[in-house]
Amino acid sequence: MRVRTAVAVTSMITAAVLSSGLSQVASAAVTTTTTVTANNPLGNTPGKVVMTAKVRPSTGTGVPTGTCTFAVDTVVVGTKALNSRGNCSLTTHVKLGSHTVKISYGGSASFAASSGTTTIDVTH
Repeated sequence: MRVRTAVAVTSMITAAVLSSGLSQVASAAVTTTTTVTANNPLGNTPGKVVMTAKVRPSTGTGVPTGTCTFAVDTVVVGTKALNSRGNCSLTTHVKLGSHTVKISYGGSASFAASSGTTTIDVTH
């Protein structure tokens, strides 16, 4: 009996919302995971680093849209839009040594923000 009562209350609330002209229903954004890679391609310009982010929904399907912000050692070095596969890349130059790369996905109406980090040792 309680289940029927709950269903009836839910139906009344839904009917009240629909009759009031409200058509939007709040929904939570899907959580995402940002996987970060960075490399210093051998034989290229000294200090050249290619940073890549792959943004994926943690559950379900779909491809996130929006932009990623790239930072090296907490200094923002650029922003790029995700492509149609949910990936983005940026090439920059850094000093020789060890660096922390962080790429932050800003989120969208459907997908929540996330970020990822990695460390790269630039030796040439």
